[in-house]
Amino acid sequence: MLAGIVAEIVTSNEKYEWSAATSLNSAFIRTPLASPSKKQTYEVKYTDAANCVATGSTTVDVCGAPPIARCKELRVELKDGCQVVKTADDFNAGSESPSGLPLKFSIEPAGPFTIGTTKVLFTVTDSNGATSTCNGSITVFDKIAPVIPALDPIIVDNDPNSCLATFALPVPIATDNCNEVIVTHDQTDEVFENGAVVTWTAQDRSGNKSTMTQTVIVQNAGPVM
Repeated sequence: MLAGIVAEIVTSNEKYEWSAATSLNSAFIRTPLASPSKKQTYEVKYTDAANCVATGSTTVDVCGAPPIARCKELRVELKDGCQVVKTADDFNAGSESPSGLPLKFSIEPAGPFTIGTTKVLFTVTDSNGATSTCNGSITVFDKIAPVIPALDPIIVDNDPNSCLATFALPVPIATDNCNEVIVTHDQTDEVFENGAVVTWTAQDRSGNKSTMTQTVIVQNAGPVM
């Protein structure tokens, strides 16, 4: 119960006006009932029958109430590497202490976080040791395409009595920020004519792709004696 300004004579012409009225049962009586969700200061203006005005204030502290945890669902694009580091503060979405106590935040797992969605348990602890939790998440996505370096032509001798060359294509090495790349080519067999162009494609596990072409030069090895 709030104690307003005490007047010696109370008449019907007296008036009380309290601030923060949403957490009071009435903003226009001398001793309203307060139900704040956190520490709250109430201000009152008293006007007597002679239209004299006085003001005052009182603060209600909500004791023993645990903190309120509010957390985020993060979406993060990789800039380099294959993991991101986020602190517990990054997941905080306005957690508060009804008692106005200092808060500390923690997360489980603590990271770092890799591609995909990871559920995160966000814990808020006040200076009295009271805790509350909420369920957040972090989704890490990758838009970085793998890289195939510029490729020198492949120079091979022709097959005996043929203008063509039969050989297995050497697979180039592609690099990616997550080091998981599949490299394929567009050829249907291993027989090549001079000047054939091979298109290589590198694709990572997120579906990002890059291509590079490579020319096959079939040189005449001369007749077999």
